Amino acid sequence: LVLSSQGSPMAAVALQSMETKTWSQSLLLQPGQWTILGDDAALLFRWHDSEEAIKSSSVELEKIARPRWGIRDDKVTHWFTQFSPGTGATRHDDAQVTLLAVAPKDSRQPTKILIGILSDGEEEQVTLHAGEEAKGIRFENPGLAKNIYIIDAWKNDEARVTTYDPHKDSVYSGYKSGRGIGSEHHSGGIPIRLVQVMQHALPVTQSGDTIWQREFVLDGVPQYVREGDSHFSERGGPVSFRYRRIPQGPVTAVNLTLTNQDTQEITTIYLSGTGSHRVGQWRFQLNPDNPNARRSVVLKVERVLLTPGQAVGLGLLVLVLYGWTGLRHFGRKKRVPRHGSSH
Repeated sequence: LVLSSQGSPMAAVALQSMETKTWSQSLLLQPGQWTILGDDAALLFRWHDSEEAIKSSSVELEKIARPRWGIRDDKVTHWFTQFSPGTGATRHDDAQVTLLAVAPKDSRQPTKILIGILSDGEEEQVTLHAGEEAKGIRFENPGLAKNIYIIDAWKNDEARVTTYDPHKDSVYSGYKSGRGIGSEHHSGGIPIRLVQVMQHALPVTQSGDTIWQREFVLDGVPQYVREGDSHFSERGGPVSFRYRRIPQGPVTAVNLTLTNQDTQEITTIYLSGTGSHRVGQWRFQLNPDNPNARRSVVLKVERVLLTPGQAVGLGLLVLVLYGWTGLRHFGRKKRVPRHGSSH
């Protein structure tokens, strides 16, 4: 997430694999929308105007984790919270989608639904369990997830996190950016980390550049600063930090084939890193500061006035001329005038 005046409230969280203990890429959460990961976890992000509003907000699962099923129609999804048989809609392709049955019957927490799709006079039936999607139909019931997290935020990078365990009461905790949540509250849960929370945020797509975050310890207290951001602390100072990365391209290597237009002689040279290669009166070198080195190379070609042999010959010639001039100068005899006398 990056800060932008045109953005909206968003949160980024990362989940840790119980097997490899590695953290996944951040999941982006939008306010009021459930993010359901099969039957393992369900996450809900909510933005509030103040901390007082959070304290008065409901955390009862029966009120906020309501099941729903939806029909994908082109780029729009029609959601239904009613599970009465006969509920449905007609898609833009004239296919009629209808809810046929629910299991358990007359339950507030359905675990399975049966959908009928009537298209061109033929009917197809689809059975979906909670968290599944097929034939453009999705069924969600976040209340059935093994791990449920409610993230309530009221300012940047700070939120109250409510975790739910089927065998324990709800747990309420406040966490700042970069700290792990969930794992210490109940056994068997999926550890999650609150990475970023912003009121005005825009997501960074996978095709964009990665935004890095660094952790440093100041007077024994961990501090976090993201790339491009500044961090101010009263500890040991006051002191201000700013994290900036200088982009560096990868080390590239190329084989360059040269053809002499006069003699048609072909020469192949190898260039890598900061090394250079000279052919005749030309010097070839790759530009090591190329930020797009993964996709292209920048070749520096420089014309040298003299070849090494010519430079040595010219140096010897200068020495000879200098020596010959010196010998002529010092070899001259100084003429002394003779004075005669007459008596």
